[in-house]
Amino acid sequence: MDNVKFYAKTAAANVLRWIALFTLGLVLVLIGLYFGVHFFGNNTSAAETASGFASVLSIFTLFKDEFWTALLLVTSLAFVIIYAIVASKVSLAFIIGKVYENKLADGIGEKVFSIISSINDKNPGWLTKVKNAGSVKEALLGAAKEDSSLNKIQHKVLGYALNKVKLDDIDFKHPNLNLPQELSNRIMFALSQAAQPSYQLFGIAAGVHVLLMILAYAFDHN
Repeated sequence: MDNVKFYAKTAAANVLRWIALFTLGLVLVLIGLYFGVHFFGNNTSAAETASGFASVLSIFTLFKDEFWTALLLVTSLAFVIIYAIVASKVSLAFIIGKVYENKLADGIGEKVFSIISSINDKNPGWLTKVKNAGSVKEALLGAAKEDSSLNKIQHKVLGYALNKVKLDDIDFKHPNLNLPQELSNRIMFALSQAAQPSYQLFGIAAGVHVLLMILAYAFDHN
């Protein structure tokens, strides 16, 4: 029951964190769009060109007349997607950090064992037939998605680990290879590396966005 409460609280906090970061990014997008439109409006030639903004040709013309302002407008729209992606990455790191903080990461490693056992039960001898990292990841990702015993947070954490873990250097033909243990160890290492929530990525994105606003003001503002 305590674990259920933990995952519920973590999920709620994660959603709020994502909303907060994305909203902050969206505010910067609106500010960038406002500045871009305002700077174009203060320039006669640019304002005339802006009437054909919908055409591809007009976009190129805008870049020629007011490069930094045009770049600000276009990238501000792109930053909607960028902020959403960054918010998701920061939120995922937050989840993994919480899982580690509450000493539940070991459960993910143990789950890898059960998933591998399940795959081997359905496909007898699967462990001895594995030839490359790609087939292992594909099988584990597929089995993890079908595992109804995993909640949404566990699915995210395990999915992240399976995508990030490096298996290319494993000698799958080695007679003494303990694949379940090796995979578990590597997955736990991947999670330990990600269990460090940081807003650096969001700061970089916001910093680049603000820099474009400053450049547009410095070079195109009249």
